[in-house]
Amino acid sequence: MDPINLGDVDIHHPELTHREAIGLALVKDKVERYIAKGRLHEAHGAAYTATIMYQALLGINDIDTGWGEL
Repeated sequence: MDPINLGDVDIHHPELTHREAIGLALVKDKVERYIAKGRLHEAHGAAYTATIMYQALLGINDIDTGWGEL
């Protein structure tokens, strides 16, 4: 399993709306809470999902989700 890293998710990115930034901040908080409880599988899943959503909101397609191009 890859290390849990949300360093690339910038909730202050100028292209994000206020609501999008709040949503991503809440997910980052959830990841930290999972880590604090030792629930690393859940933390990893939430972090991966946050990264996918962040990239999708910015129009970036760097993560292969297995769904291909929509």
